[in-house]
Amino acid sequence: MAGDGPAVAELKCRLVSKVNTFFHIKPQHCVATLLDPRMKTGVLSVQERLDAVAALRQMMAEVSNDEAAPATITEPAAKRRKLD
Repeated sequence: MAGDGPAVAELKCRLVSKVNTFFHIKPQHCVATLLDPRMKTGVLSVQERLDAVAALRQMMAEVSNDEAAPATITEPAAKRRKLD
């Protein structure tokens, strides 16, 4: 950033390095950012946006494949009466 001294610039560089080391961005993070209406403006790069759309389409394909399989309907457990 403009106006940062060498110590602040080095601190920022080390901080970004540590964040990238310990907090890995996964496709689900980019999909969540893509779907969040508050994040519509330029948070994701073009490549991250394309990757998020591809991951979202993959997730939707998996869901539609699961829905095609016959599902067994189970009754919920009977509720017990409360004792006074």
